[in-house]
Amino acid sequence: MASNSLYDILRHSTTPLTNLKRLTSPQTFNSFYSVTLSDTEEINSILTQNKLRLENLNSKPVFRLLDEGSNTLKLSDKLDQTKVAAANIYSGIQNLKNRILLLAIKWPDISDSEVKSELTSLSSIFTQDTNQKNSSLASTTEWLKSSWDNPTITNLMDEAQTAQSQIDNLLNDVITGGKINSATVLDPIIARISKLDELVGSSLATATDPSLFGFIRKTSDQIDIFDKQSAEGIRILTSINDNPSIDMNYDIEQLKSSIIGTNLIPNANLFFTSSKDPNATPNSVLGLLALIDTNKKLLSGKTGAPIQHLWLEEGSIVFRLAVSNPNRTQIGNATIKFSLPEEINKDQVISLDKEISLVFDPKENALVGSGEIVLTPLETRTFMIEVEDIWNFNPREIENLHLQVEGLIQTLKYKPSYSQALLIKKDVENALNKIENQQRLALTPETKIVAFRQSSQELNKIEQTISSLKGLVLGAQSSSGIFNITEGLRTHSLQGLLILIISSSIFIYIYTKSLQSEPRIGFRNRAQPTPRNTAPTNIQHQEHTKPRLHRLARIVIITMISGGIGSIGTSLALKTFTPLSQKTVSQNDPVTVLGTNTDANRKYPYEAEIVPPKEGDIPIRTSPSVTSPQISSLKEARTVSVFKKVDQWVMIMSPNEKTNNNGWWINETYLVHN
Repeated sequence: MASNSLYDILRHSTTPLTNLKRLTSPQTFNSFYSVTLSDTEEINSILTQNKLRLENLNSKPVFRLLDEGSNTLKLSDKLDQTKVAAANIYSGIQNLKNRILLLAIKWPDISDSEVKSELTSLSSIFTQDTNQKNSSLASTTEWLKSSWDNPTITNLMDEAQTAQSQIDNLLNDVITGGKINSATVLDPIIARISKLDELVGSSLATATDPSLFGFIRKTSDQIDIFDKQSAEGIRILTSINDNPSIDMNYDIEQLKSSIIGTNLIPNANLFFTSSKDPNATPNSVLGLLALIDTNKKLLSGKTGAPIQHLWLEEGSIVFRLAVSNPNRTQIGNATIKFSLPEEINKDQVISLDKEISLVFDPKENALVGSGEIVLTPLETRTFMIEVEDIWNFNPREIENLHLQVEGLIQTLKYKPSYSQALLIKKDVENALNKIENQQRLALTPETKIVAFRQSSQELNKIEQTISSLKGLVLGAQSSSGIFNITEGLRTHSLQGLLILIISSSIFIYIYTKSLQSEPRIGFRNRAQPTPRNTAPTNIQHQEHTKPRLHRLARIVIITMISGGIGSIGTSLALKTFTPLSQKTVSQNDPVTVLGTNTDANRKYPYEAEIVPPKEGDIPIRTSPSVTSPQISSLKEARTVSVFKKVDQWVMIMSPNEKTNNNGWWINETYLVHN
């Protein structure tokens, strides 16, 4: 069934989100965002591989019964072919009826050779293939008997064979002994053909008529009932999906009673109880829908042959297989063989019944269940395989994508590519909303898996979009320099620059004033009368030197004050704006995590603790991408070794596990660094 909003799950979760809060803090958004070319190229390569894998996966069914031959018809196609067969039989019987009656009228007047010719022509109607499509009367009745378990069709074939034998016997009598004068010899043949005509009926027959056309009408009505029952089951599931607390027990019981009234499968009670949770309302509806589909398979299959039907239930994900022997007298031997979804590996299989063996089939590129089942007459058995539900998007991984977008946009703020980044952010938000709607509308586990695969393709596009954002950041890194610094100073540090300009203006003003005051000082010195008793020459020299020293001191003091104020303003400006790295980006740059530089000096491997959420598991993936296959999951806290970090992902391996766990990747937000 569809889950709640991805963001609602995360928002209302009781799981501590320390790492996510760290990523969303203003310090992180405004901090140095490190993006390396080696990371970007590695991620792009992984995303391309995931894209091809998802495209191939979406073209395949969720599961498949491999024992169903290519000759198996859809029920609608089989019914259409039956209608065509009935029309051909009706035409042949009418031809026989008219010609045998005409032969009876002309019998006394025609010669032996004419009788032989007409009887030969009548016999050929049963065997002649008029349109080269194996549609003779005899072959058509045989096909009907092998396709439908119905007494009317069985009687029809028997009567057709008897009528043909009577015509052939009369022909042999005429050949050996000549024509008998009385036309009463044709009476048994006429009676048999009349019986055939009665068994075939006409296109105006009702569902209660014991004829071929009556059977077709009854079967058509039965299929319509099955379709209405299926629609009612879907309606109930939709109501439960929209409101999980709604009570639909009455509707389910009504549907159950309706299905029992039209059911053709023995031991139908096996479908009424969920294999995992008998009280699970959705599973009870899924079982009823499976019984309807099994009835349709019985109608579309060959007469008396064992039938198989595979469906999914909730409770992790449960694959249930029903095998039924509709034969009333004979033991049925059924060879079961079916493929599981390609995403599942053996480690994700929780349980399976002992009658089923599970092996990987390279041709199917999936796990295949198989077994040999012996069924007594009118016996039905069910089998089960339970697997982990890996067809859910992890809320924290999705939220982490959102945070990456926010962080990258913060990095590109006040850059020429900022407007382009905002458009990319809008595309990502729209895509995430689309994914959420697809998951919410999924009613059954099968449609949920289909929706997950389709949404994974959308998520892959989102990851590619985020990669393009990283490309913009790399472009900003490569173009950083003096231009970026001055641009940052102009846009981010206006206050600091104003302080610098004001302090410089004050310096120029004071300096100008000091220069203007210098001539007046000299004039006063020249205007003073020379004392009668003049001082020695050195004293006079000191008096002339003092104004110059005072002026020089004032200039130095003003310069120091102005420079200090300007330095403070410049420091504030540079502190407000931290430019991107000036270094040249190369493929040899160390692997770093987008949005943080705290682990730049760590040496690999190092130990860290994994803390899983209180609800749900930690998905382990084959590569650093949210759309990479999930190969396992962690349910308990443990200490692991971190061997590599790419973007928001770390490669881990538990010290207590074997080395075949290389290549296990988890999202870094689950780590608590020691």
